[in-house]
Amino acid sequence: MKYLLAFCLLFSSALAFAEPEIREYEQAYPIQGSTAEKLREQMNQERPESKGERFDADTHWNIKWHYDFLADTKSCVIGLSQVTETIVYRLPHWVNQEDADPKLQKKWDNYLKHLRLHESGHAKNGRAAAEEIEAMLKNLAPVASCPLLDKIANERAQQIILSHNAWDLEYDKETRHGATQGAVFP
Repeated sequence: MKYLLAFCLLFSSALAFAEPEIREYEQAYPIQGSTAEKLREQMNQERPESKGERFDADTHWNIKWHYDFLADTKSCVIGLSQVTETIVYRLPHWVNQEDADPKLQKKWDNYLKHLRLHESGHAKNGRAAAEEIEAMLKNLAPVASCPLLDKIANERAQQIILSHNAWDLEYDKETRHGATQGAVFP
């Protein structure tokens, strides 16, 4: 059994730990208007709510992980593992933009470019969290039992998520939700 476990460990470390699977989706909330003031009013009414506050855009990431165990009578290690992350962006979509003044269109396009830049920072942080969880799973040392290993893996993954959630909050604070990155309209 010891040789089988050693072979499985060698095999699993080479093939069973892939890069996290990342799925990204964009959801648009429609706004319309022919002036900057009307667009701002529409965004203020329609923009997404997150934790009791409303922002022009938001990015949510959710990470799930799954793994199998390899065990013998003395120890347990993680065998196959898969980390999957879903990233969802919610952004405004100006539905009648082509009817507006070209100067306003240009101002909007510049704003949206900077808003996307800010939201991409949240997504990058989420991807880093998924990669960190995958690396943690890959590098967990064998322990005496699979239930104990399961507890350790889940606790560490949750700690990684909490750390990256704190980074997202600090990022929003430092950038004033993208304002310092140019995401200001009008």
